[in-house]
Amino acid sequence: MKNYESDIVVAKILDEYTLVLNKGSNDGIKKEQQFLIYELSENDIVDPITKENLGKLEIIKGKGIVTHLQDKICTIHSSNYQTSLIAKMSLLGGASTSQNNTLPFNNAKIGDLAKPL
Repeated sequence: MKNYESDIVVAKILDEYTLVLNKGSNDGIKKEQQFLIYELSENDIVDPITKENLGKLEIIKGKGIVTHLQDKICTIHSSNYQTSLIAKMSLLGGASTSQNNTLPFNNAKIGDLAKPL
């Protein structure tokens, strides 16, 4: 497996739930592998007490899982979920169940960074 973690980026946006990354099986990516999609803040964060430069903040766009794998690219689908409680009424009394709704990536852009989870 090659060292690919430092240069994985979003290469194409298929829709708000599906992204193409610029790495594939030739780079060691595996099907069902999970990735964090993020961008870096423009300004560095500075510790207010020590004045040490702490680096840039990772602004999270979402998480995704590899659903399609090719030699040089992979497709990921959002794995961000919101759980909602649904009440069902019956003749014998009320019941409830939960439902997971897939959330889109948050304003993902071509060039956003990705790292494996």
